[in-house]
Amino acid sequence: MADQGLKSIQTKTLKEIVRGGRLRGLISSKKGEDFLNSYLDDKPNFNKYWTFYKSASEISANFENKKQHLSLIKQCFEKHIAIGADSDERIDECVSTRSSVENLFKAISEEDSEELEKKFEVLKQRAFDILDEKVFPDLVPEITKEYKSRSNKGSCDLI
Repeated sequence: MADQGLKSIQTKTLKEIVRGGRLRGLISSKKGEDFLNSYLDDKPNFNKYWTFYKSASEISANFENKKQHLSLIKQCFEKHIAIGADSDERIDECVSTRSSVENLFKAISEEDSEELEKKFEVLKQRAFDILDEKVFPDLVPEITKEYKSRSNKGSCDLI
């Protein structure tokens, strides 16, 4: 699995990942994020968490006003329910029915956004935690192997 995607990650980033042992280190770089995207392409059970996390992160970072923010959250929930993210064992179990999504319209119109935004952030963190706990450990041996191969060539400091 130590493919070109892994080889393209900077040695400094690999070192941080190996030392820190967390997924956040991997996605701290564009190349690391690209590698994770590629790795998850053939793992649909986990790819949905990554897709949701990326969508939620983008929405959290880019909005002009509260009403727009709530509308984007609603669209995100609808998108992930449409791709099957509405079963109980998945990240968005609290919006597992269409009526919950329809209630987002009410939250938007009443601008009862604080609770909705908190719930959205909790779900985003939950998606990340699942990836960190269930996917990242499988990547660590390959990342460590790649880092050590560079260490042996004298291209970085040992751990």
